Amino acid sequence: RALSKRADMPAERLARAGAFYWNIKTGETRWSPALFKLFGLSPGRDAPTREQWLYVVHPDDRSRVLQDLANSIRHQQPLQHEYRIVLPDGTLRWLIGQGDLIIDEQGTPTGMAGICLDQTAQKTIEEELRTYQEQLEALVQERTQQLVTAMQTAESANVAKSAFLANMSHEIRTPLNAVIATALLMEHD
Repeated sequence: RALSKRADMPAERLARAGAFYWNIKTGETRWSPALFKLFGLSPGRDAPTREQWLYVVHPDDRSRVLQDLANSIRHQQPLQHEYRIVLPDGTLRWLIGQGDLIIDEQGTPTGMAGICLDQTAQKTIEEELRTYQEQLEALVQERTQQLVTAMQTAESANVAKSAFLANMSHEIRTPLNAVIATALLMEHD
């Protein structure tokens, strides 16, 4: 039943993906309604310009994203990159952008068509796993140190026990030697 309710749902909505077209020469962009939603914007308005889109890209990722775009156009290769965007409410979203160039008859790139995939859930899980791994590594180091300390304490206790037994053996033998010697002397007499 759950599937039948979603059978009419577009694939891009299920995949949390949106499509785009960018005219490299004119700068015109077109976005699917799902891409507007992915960026936290209301569908039905004009697609953001390249500059407006770039403004939404996380500041730490902007130069790399621009470099990826330039390399894709310069080398006429498909685009694939991962970057973060800052939604209007301030939350971060991780995206994978993939695009193919549209080349004219002269071999000049004139546009790019592609999709953006939401990877936020996967990145959140990866970060949680990384945090758990770091916590486990710290716990293992702590427990290892505790075991080393316990082992050193046990070795010290073992050395102390051996010294105690050696001293006690000597202390017991010394009076016994006198008793045995006296008994031997008495036996001769």
